[in-house]
Amino acid sequence: MSRSPAVPKRLRGSWADILTPTADAQPFHPDQIAQLPDAARRWLGHAIAAGTLLRRRIEMRQ
Repeated sequence: MSRSPAVPKRLRGSWADILTPTADAQPFHPDQIAQLPDAARRWLGHAIAAGTLLRRRIEMRQ
């Protein structure tokens, strides 16, 4: 599990929750973004393929 030394002690429990893997990821369906503004809908529809499992977190590293 990743850890950030910059996370204040009072927030470390929340940080641990964020780092918990998604147990029951649901697949993306375009209907989920139908109510969004046109530009957001186009961008997300292009960026996320139908059927992609949606996770509640990601970790990005440089």
